[in-house]
Amino acid sequence: MEINPPDAELIDSVRAGLHEAFAELVRRYQGGVFKVVAGMLSGVQHSEDLVQQVFITAFFALDEFDTAREFGPWIRALARNEVRGHLRSLEREGRRLDLYQQQLMTHLADAEAEARQSERAARLAVCLEELDGPVAEAVRWRYEGGLNFSEIGARLDRSADAVRVMVGRARVLLRDCLERLPA
Repeated sequence: MEINPPDAELIDSVRAGLHEAFAELVRRYQGGVFKVVAGMLSGVQHSEDLVQQVFITAFFALDEFDTAREFGPWIRALARNEVRGHLRSLEREGRRLDLYQQQLMTHLADAEAEARQSERAARLAVCLEELDGPVAEAVRWRYEGGLNFSEIGARLDRSADAVRVMVGRARVLLRDCLERLPA
């Protein structure tokens, strides 16, 4: 083989099974490929890995390369395509991570809200214990049983207005109790 054979001759040698000829193509074009990759990535972060991937892709695609064309523009086009694919992959991964983060934050917020609700329910149960007989029953029937004031009045033998006042006063007592208890 010549000292500086043309690219087409090197490609023909690689196709013929002389794979070390590909090393010469890498030496000739790795700088240009690196510039394309690093320029599109705005840095060296993943550039070296992608440059290596570009040459692996080129090696396996050499049978499709038309030796009447120039190798440099072809390998740089492969480099641009490789970077675009990498960036799309990063974008998809970023969207997946954003979605995962949103789900995690929702789950954490739900768990936190559930914990606060459980704490409030426990504190409310303590305060309900402080209410007396008919007042406690009226509150439970209203808020746990969903009864209206007339139905509660019929059970307690009181008017709907009297029950409304009783439940309103009980709510004030419960609010004061909840404010008094440590959170």
